[in-house]
Amino acid sequence: MVDTDKLIVWEVKFGQASVNSSPRITEEDEKYGAVFPHEARMRNLTYATELFVDIALSKKELDRHEYEVD
Repeated sequence: MVDTDKLIVWEVKFGQASVNSSPRITEEDEKYGAVFPHEARMRNLTYATELFVDIALSKKELDRHEYEVD
């Protein structure tokens, strides 16, 4: 741990979120195929898809003396 005169604050902003239009599985021959709820139940698979989110991460360094926490 480094003691500095700066207070470091990380800010995470979540932007637009989207999901893949149709769930898919990877077959044994490394090929992708669409999967539907009935087939997933019969094959004991999870009916799920990918979620994509735009994330912006920023780092702010503030003067520690201005933000004293007791």
